[in-house]
Amino acid sequence: MRRRRRRRIAVALIVLAAFLATRLPLLSSAGLWADEFFSLAMATGHSLEHPAAAADPGRGDFVEAPGAVAPREYARLLDHDSPPAPAARVVRAVELSDTSPPLYYLLLATWTRLLGTSQEALRLLSLVCALATLPLIARLARRAGGHGAVLPALTLFTLLPASVHYSTEGRMYALIWLEAAGSALLALESGRRRARPLALAGFVLVTSAGLLTHYAFAFIAAALLAALLLRPGALGRGRVALAALGIGLLALPWYLRLPALQDNWRVTAGWLSMVPDGFHRAIAFAQLAWSFFSLRGSVDVRLRYELAQLALFVALAAASAWRLRGRWLAPRRRMPWLWLLAALLPPLLLDALQGTFMVAVPRYALGGLPAAVVLAASGLSALRRRWRFTLLALLAAASLAGVLRLPQRHQRNSQPFRQLAEKLARTTGSDDLLIVHSIPSGVAGFARSLERAGAGPEGAPLLSWVEQLGGRRVPDDVARAAAGRRRVVHLSLHAVGAPPAAEEWLRRHARLVHSSANGTARLTIFEPSAGERF
Repeated sequence: MRRRRRRRIAVALIVLAAFLATRLPLLSSAGLWADEFFSLAMATGHSLEHPAAAADPGRGDFVEAPGAVAPREYARLLDHDSPPAPAARVVRAVELSDTSPPLYYLLLATWTRLLGTSQEALRLLSLVCALATLPLIARLARRAGGHGAVLPALTLFTLLPASVHYSTEGRMYALIWLEAAGSALLALESGRRRARPLALAGFVLVTSAGLLTHYAFAFIAAALLAALLLRPGALGRGRVALAALGIGLLALPWYLRLPALQDNWRVTAGWLSMVPDGFHRAIAFAQLAWSFFSLRGSVDVRLRYELAQLALFVALAAASAWRLRGRWLAPRRRMPWLWLLAALLPPLLLDALQGTFMVAVPRYALGGLPAAVVLAASGLSALRRRWRFTLLALLAAASLAGVLRLPQRHQRNSQPFRQLAEKLARTTGSDDLLIVHSIPSGVAGFARSLERAGAGPEGAPLLSWVEQLGGRRVPDDVARAAAGRRRVVHLSLHAVGAPPAAEEWLRRHARLVHSSANGTARLTIFEPSAGERF
């Protein structure tokens, strides 16, 4: 018994070391991107996505300054005010700007008050949530596949690139994993013969928290409740119905406001209606399902590594299907299957209803990653011991081919805020003008990046150009801001369907001296057609 316990402790310590070793470098290795800047704005009580006419500067809303200003004017939207905004203002910012419930932002508000709004502090909250999910996945895997599924589940959750990437992203995805895994485990505990009422109460509270974190959690909650109704155990269907009622009552105050909130105009409204390049719905859905295990979804690796990873999982699926035969859908695996389908199918169904392209955005199905890990681990546990560890070692090695590349990235989601800010902080001065064509989170994020790169009040002033707000005019605003400047630096970060009107006018009325692209950003630099200054 002692030997077995020492072995388990050793395995736990090795997994913990690998978990932290693969993630801690990512807290600072690549700069923040627009969605992470958005998280900071919401947590500090600053609305970004509202119509220009609805802005209230007194409550910290984003407002485009009449002219060019120091980057600090926009960077402050990502820091706590003094005193910090109360919870009510955080909720108001979420109501105006986001399409998600407010729980993550309220937690992040408290977290950043304690640890600050640095990049590392922001991402550390996600890492802590992912770390807390790890033992829950181990217990779920044991319930679904026995003791032989525990180590595979821990290994996969530790090393899969999607898990590593999103557990170090300043968004709510890791919190959703924690809530989904906790809710599933408490649901299973509630159905046991000697279950305590605390397990059912915990299930109600954790599931309600998930509903107040992301709307996609509603489908996961429905799947977990359906699994309980199919196999209620000692709980009984009457108590399951009471639990569903309790969950609904706790989430109801926010969801009653949902129709009005969804009608709010937002700067980035409609971006999901834009057709992705080379889109094919069936292929997109297959890629969505594969995104849990893919190497290339998080980092650019050679195709042969991706194909090797795919071949290994195909081999796992075939071997475990042969070994399990009809037992793949045994009652103990029913809950993770329903959970996984509840994460994968809604984007496809909502696209059909709304004419959108959610299925092409893997993060909308991320809530199903723990279920995918549990099912894969359950499949591995069905193999003979020698083959199980051989295949697991190959899967781990293939995953490492992607994971080891993650710290080498200089940007996330092809958004090079940090690199461009460092470059422009060195090469521009007070005689230059920076025009940032973006969305509000892009403007605020780039302004913050400039500050962090060393650009102070004496540097180039920044002219925000959010086309969707309709507050800028060509040529008036360009000419007024450029007057007396030696150069105009135009940076296009997020068009979201809006043409870069200022850049187009400059191309016709000034001399283009530099043009380059980096990820989703395009940098152009102009000088006067005649003379030294505009």
